[in-house]
Amino acid sequence: MTTAQEVAPYVVEVIEAGPAAVPVAFYGQAYRTTSGTMTFVASSTYYDVTLVPTLDAIASGVDVVSGKFGLQNTSGATRTAMVQVEIDISGSNNVDYGFRLSKNGTAIPATEIKAHVNGTSEVHGMMTSWIVSLATSETIVLQVANLTNTSSLTMHRGRIIATYIA
Repeated sequence: MTTAQEVAPYVVEVIEAGPAAVPVAFYGQAYRTTSGTMTFVASSTYYDVTLVPTLDAIASGVDVVSGKFGLQNTSGATRTAMVQVEIDISGSNNVDYGFRLSKNGTAIPATEIKAHVNGTSEVHGMMTSWIVSLATSETIVLQVANLTNTSSLTMHRGRIIATYIA
């Protein structure tokens, strides 16, 4: 609504804004609290983590990626979000593992983190994060590589969180 008021010696136009646009909700988290094992066919090759998390009930506009440790944008709009992954892992003696995020299967190299494991009794906490723009149906997935050989890796716990920022 627009109204005009006379304030000597000027006419002042007052414009009232309509209701603000309601943004499409986009946030969520998924978690895994049971241990699972990842096996490797080749050394130094990154694979999608196939230990599927459980989507938390608070999620809106996101869902778990089918068969993978990741999230998918289901909001119906392109969203920019901070994605954070935290996992606890153990593995074989004297082995290096690498972790990174991928968007729609394409690696995001700057998210890569590495762990050196000295034995199966050591549990390492790992974390990586990145700001990504995800269009509808696009995904963000955790990938892992055994950088030393093909021995397996155990993921004890993990979570992935997407927080809307724009």
